[in-house]
Amino acid sequence: MGWAACWALVRHLVHDEQLHVADRAAGLLLLLFAQPVGRISRLTTEHIIYPGQPIGLHTLGRRLKAIGVPPQLARHASLMVIASELPAVVISRLLGFHQSTCDIRPARVRASLPSTPQTSSGGEQSPSPGMRRHRR
Repeated sequence: MGWAACWALVRHLVHDEQLHVADRAAGLLLLLFAQPVGRISRLTTEHIIYPGQPIGLHTLGRRLKAIGVPPQLARHASLMVIASELPAVVISRLLGFHQSTCDIRPARVRASLPSTPQTSSGGEQSPSPGMRRHRR
């Protein structure tokens, strides 16, 4: 899923008042903050999402798919964009990669993103095949 598709889904969730507000909020948490469906599914009215008891993980996944938000693809796309904003040293420490491997990541991710999400479709590039784990 490209970044342009993510932005199209965000616009859809923000503006389509026919969708249940809790589904819209869950989709936006997934798309904008890359929150896992499992974490979103545990939110309740105290957290502002689902009334009463938390919703089941698989139920939420089905609800998101039904409104056009593929949970796994959307989260991965959001994580790539968020990761492109972090310094290479932070990514290398979080993932256990050598910093020199992570230095090429932001340029590749940014190259795959449209300059403005509304005007370009932008394509995704696969992660670098040369990424090697850094031994601690």
